[in-house]
Amino acid sequence: MEESQAAATGDWGCELGDELAIKPMPMVFSEVAGKKLSASIISEKLAACVNIVPALHNLLIPQVQTDAEELLIIKTRESLLNALTEHVKANHEYDVPEVIALPISGGNLKYLEWLKNSTREK
Repeated sequence: MEESQAAATGDWGCELGDELAIKPMPMVFSEVAGKKLSASIISEKLAACVNIVPALHNLLIPQVQTDAEELLIIKTRESLLNALTEHVKANHEYDVPEVIALPISGGNLKYLEWLKNSTREK
């Protein structure tokens, strides 16, 4: 399979295994909390990269309540999701932090290789 085909299909190639790249996306209460949590995630090698998207506004139930939060977009491997979730829960200011993950179904094979090589094994 050519590199461009591998990138389009999400195949990491034989040398990288069959693991899926994912984007977990927790919300945090403040910029300070987002930077602190992101730094701890990177220092533990639970992710290769964290983007912080500032000043998002959420409408929450049960009351219609608007809160400003920061969104962390984390790039990591599926095998690290449980460890990452536990890390977020242990280091988050919310009792029940949002940790959801979306699959990365394809992309630049060199970037996906970097992502895998920049994170720890389970």
